Amino acid sequence: MAECGAVNVRLLPFERDKKKVLEWIRKALFLVVPSEFFENSPNTILESFSCGRPVLATRLGCLPDMVKEHEYGLLYELGNTQDLSEKMEFLITHSEDRERMGKLAYEALRRDYGESEHVDRLLNLFETTLHGKKAV
Repeated sequence: MAECGAVNVRLLPFERDKKKVLEWIRKALFLVVPSEFFENSPNTILESFSCGRPVLATRLGCLPDMVKEHEYGLLYELGNTQDLSEKMEFLITHSEDRERMGKLAYEALRRDYGESEHVDRLLNLFETTLHGKKAV
């Protein structure tokens, strides 16, 4: 990474210990999710939101729905290293924007991904599927 001019950047291996993962995320300025495949609500994004950290993710699948651009983080085009580099530089050099996005991400997690919200969405899905109408 240093040969690219990136200092204080760490590529971390897979880790099962959730406490350690959250500790690493809390120490980070932001989290990069470089997915190359369609994913369905990756926990990594929710973990980053729970730590108040914005996410830089590929513009692919559900990721743009989770990482609302300039609200909870930034998106880049898959395979476009220039775009990735520019977005990383922006998040590194614009601390006020980065911190604002992290706070909004945390608020979104609390508002949109809590247990009762999840149950409400499931009940609405079941009602719509079974009866063609939304639950109250």
